[in-house]
Amino acid sequence: MIFFESFTHTHQGWLVNITIMRNDVGAREWENGLPLEGLTHQLDNNISCVSIIVQQDSVPHGHLLYSIKGATQITFEQSENDEYLKLYVKSVKNVMTTITFQRAAVPDQQANPITPPPSLKKKFT
Repeated sequence: MIFFESFTHTHQGWLVNITIMRNDVGAREWENGLPLEGLTHQLDNNISCVSIIVQQDSVPHGHLLYSIKGATQITFEQSENDEYLKLYVKSVKNVMTTITFQRAAVPDQQANPITPPPSLKKKFT
């Protein structure tokens, strides 16, 4: 799907938090705070599957995969300031997975200002 390809391209590297809510066990978290590598949607024998791939350097292939099989509804929410996005994926048996994507913190440029080399200082001051 074009949405998922475009979303991955635009939000790659954003931090991912996944919460799974099931009626029988309540809410549980899955490997939160890892950078997004990809978000996909596919049909397997007419069963919808949404997969989230995150970077995890401590595992053999360098990434983890979380798949939601039997997705029946996907809803998108965006914050006003575009600092975070949420996808809600409802799947069979009324399992609700909330995937929050948060912009990775950018180091404060004022705290570490870039100082041009002496040869360029004269041109800019």
